[in-house]
Amino acid sequence: MFSLFKFILKVMKRTKVKKKYELTAKQVYDLLMERPNVQVWLWDSRYVIPDFESMMKIIKYDVVRWHQYRREVYDCDNFAVSFAGEIPFLYGVNNVGIVLGRVYDVRTGQFLGYHAWNVFIAMKEDGKLYVYMYEPQSKMFSSYKVGRIGNWRYEPLYILWG
Repeated sequence: MFSLFKFILKVMKRTKVKKKYELTAKQVYDLLMERPNVQVWLWDSRYVIPDFESMMKIIKYDVVRWHQYRREVYDCDNFAVSFAGEIPFLYGVNNVGIVLGRVYDVRTGQFLGYHAWNVFIAMKEDGKLYVYMYEPQSKMFSSYKVGRIGNWRYEPLYILWG
């Protein structure tokens, strides 16, 4: 256990957030409403958003990736909740939400089932805010607008953001 603690401290030193930006709940809500038919619950009145470069380091050193998938015990929803909870604790930003929705096979259009993943906001060098979908199980991410990661098309239904 001590070595895990030492590792987490080392990771935190490597992944300090360089720049932080504040958004209101209304600003976050408006960004998330770019996708139709999604219900959004925002539990805070302000949100601290990192720069994109810092967010990429956070993802690179994310410790959730080491969690073992266990069907019905520690599966997609647990990965999404763990990642969303780890970020404010370790880095002092609350730019990650939990998404519940449907996934489809891109090639066939077949409904694959319900799924949980994350969404995050980061500020790019051009001074614009971008929203991304993130799969904490695979560390893959994509534009929220595009709605696709790998061979899956994501349809968010609910977003919970604390």
